[in-house]
Amino acid sequence: MNYKTKLKIITWNVRGLNWRSKKLAVRKTIFLEKPDIVYIQETKLSSIDDTTKKEICGRRLDKYEYVPAIGTRGGMLIAWRSTRFQQQAATHNNYCLTVGLKDMMLYHSIQCTTVYGLSSPAGKSDFFMELQNLKPKDTIPWLIGGDFNVTLDPSDRNTTTQDWRWPTAFVDLISNLEVQNIQMSGRKCTWDNTRDQPSMAKLDRFLLSNEWSTTFPNTKQKTLPNTSSDHCPIMIEAFTDFQKTKVFRFEKFWLSIVGFKDIVKEEWQSHPMTSTPAQMHIKLQQLQSKIIAWEKSKVGNIRAQIEVCRQFIAWIEEIQERS
Repeated sequence: MNYKTKLKIITWNVRGLNWRSKKLAVRKTIFLEKPDIVYIQETKLSSIDDTTKKEICGRRLDKYEYVPAIGTRGGMLIAWRSTRFQQQAATHNNYCLTVGLKDMMLYHSIQCTTVYGLSSPAGKSDFFMELQNLKPKDTIPWLIGGDFNVTLDPSDRNTTTQDWRWPTAFVDLISNLEVQNIQMSGRKCTWDNTRDQPSMAKLDRFLLSNEWSTTFPNTKQKTLPNTSSDHCPIMIEAFTDFQKTKVFRFEKFWLSIVGFKDIVKEEWQSHPMTSTPAQMHIKLQQLQSKIIAWEKSKVGNIRAQIEVCRQFIAWIEEIQERS
């Protein structure tokens, strides 16, 4: 299974990088996973220079932008590989940090936004408004990642104590931004308070625009082992192409075989409606597999049958010549 180009991005609320041990834990995760870009929230650092960045991210992710912490609260960092990406722009806000990058491998631009949402109601309102104003006006692929500090669904928490105005507002925001919340593999919750009877919630995630799905139609997100924070890191793996498979050829004569159209209709309607190129690709793959199985059982190897017919015709012609 081969892919054209792979892109790996990690987001992580690290809950402070004021201690050497915390920086070392983050750097170790980056060293092991080898991401192309990292989003970090809650650095709790008032400033970040080249030396500090190297202590956190190592040498590979050599370029960066950051938003300083206010006292001991907040702070965000985005770092990337200059061997692949060229910085085009940066926007520093209270709750969001956005960097525009040109991918030198793909020769197009992407917009990367990391977020850190506050838990207070006033902070949430301001955060949602700030993120809404960052929506790209053109068709650039956009990837938002970070600690939104709000859940989307009741199943995202192990408790029922939550003001459901904010999940509802979060759903509306996702709709207005025209971004997608894709499935996450690994842990169900990304945060827990590490108590004997812990509260757990899915507060961290990636959201991707439709343009991102078109550019990277096979994008997956998963949780990574947590070594130094009450939030676990999340990694996106994005590919510019699908898996290489054997060429599928549609045979026109199938349409004349009784039952073929019924098989196609039944298979197509057995799966939910699609809203992204990646979902459409999966649905078409499933239909293709169904047709291939049907062909083997009802038609057989058509090329082998054609070859048998050709040999039979040649044998008949030889007999006619001798007679």
